[in-house]
This record gives sequence, C-alpha cells and structure tokens, in this order.
Amino acid sequence: MGKKKTEKLNEGEEPESFWSLLGGKGEYQNAPELQSEVKEARLFHCSNASGKYEVEEILNYDQDDLLLDDVYLLDVFNSVMVWVGPESNEEEKLKSFEMALDYVKQASALDGRDPECSVIRVLAGAEPPFFTRWFHGWDDSRGESDAYRVALEALKNEGQIMDVKEALNEYKRAENAKYSYKELIRLPDQPLPNGGKGIDTGNLEKYLNETDFQNVFKMTYDQWLNVPKWKRDRLKQDALLF
Repeated sequence: MGKKKTEKLNEGEEPESFWSLLGGKGEYQNAPELQSEVKEARLFHCSNASGKYEVEEILNYDQDDLLLDDVYLLDVFNSVMVWVGPESNEEEKLKSFEMALDYVKQASALDGRDPECSVIRVLAGAEPPFFTRWFHGWDDSRGESDAYRVALEALKNEGQIMDVKEALNEYKRAENAKYSYKELIRLPDQPLPNGGKGIDTGNLEKYLNETDFQNVFKMTYDQWLNVPKWKRDRLKQDALLF
C-alpha cells in the first residue's frame, strides 16, 4: 500500500475532484446567521390559549414543541426569530411581533447584544437553515403534513422571511382597515379581505365602515361597546359576522 498524502485546501479553492468525491457541490449556505459565534439558543412559547397572552420558556426543546396553532420566539443571541404556526390567531402574531422587538431592546441592556440585531419572522413550512440548525435532528419530512401544505400555500402571498418590524406594520395596517358588510359577511366559500391577514375573526364588526355598521346594528360603534357581550354575540350571529 502506498504512502497516504494529506493536502490542505482553502475554503473556496476546492478542485472539482474534491466535490465529486462528496457527491457534487450543493448550494452553499452562507447566511450571516450561520457564520456568527455560537451561543446557547432559547425557545419561548407564545400563546393566548388560556384567555390571556402568555410567554413561557421551553427547556430542552425539540422540533415537536413547535405547535401549529401557536407562535414561538427563538433567541440565538445575534438574532431573534419569531416562528409563526399556520393555525395561530392574529392576536398571538401581533403581540409576539411586539414582544420580540421589546425583548431585544431589554436583552441588549443585560447581555450586551446589538440592540439592532436581526429580528425576523419565520413561517412554518419554510424554515431556513439558520432556524433549523438550532433544532437537533430537524426532520424536513414533518412538512409533508396537511397543515404544513396549507402553510406553504399561504407563502405564495406572504413570502418566506420578513423583518418583524415590517411584518408588524403590515398587520397593523390591516388591523386598522375598514370594509363593507358585503366583504365581511361570513358566507360559504367567501374569503375574508386581505386573505384574513391582520383581521381578528372573533370581532369582525370592528372592521365595518361607519355607514354599514350603523345600517347593520342600528347604532354607532361607541354605543356598541356599551352593549352586554352576550347581546353583542347574538347580534353578530344574526348578522353572519361571527
């Protein structure tokens, strides 16, 4: 047997023979988040399932902790990512976006991180490598479920990765928008305006324009707020806004 020879190669200067032995050169992941110093990641569960918005840290987390009906904050020090499940509600999204920005602001004063570090939204079903790398044994086949297929379909309109400040502004614009009764009435196979983005489906009446609101409920919105909740719910059901 001949004597083995060791050859040192610099990154980026590899010959074709090097890559052919490895099965070919694939796409090179060079996102800034992949190049930075490694810190211990922390995962927080964000949900209002209890009736109020709560944030709880998950210790020793794994991919199975990511529930499709909630939102999560992943803190990797140089970056904070807000993972949005396809079945999470609008309040969870909005409050999680706001919380993530405040979280970075407060954390920077405690641990010295850059207060302008990236804070991005990640959608379920389209997790980039700089997100999945923080989950041991991440399984891409999980994305073959029906819920993930729905999420991936939604990506056609929402895009994959977005700065949280931009996402927050987008949702706030949608939250403050006004629509006609014809656009908001809940009929079979009729989608909500703007794909339902930024719309609280439990309070559709607040998106009615002033004229239609008075025509439907025979009162102003200020008067509506003084009506008992049980009566408001009944009126919304009768108007197919529930």
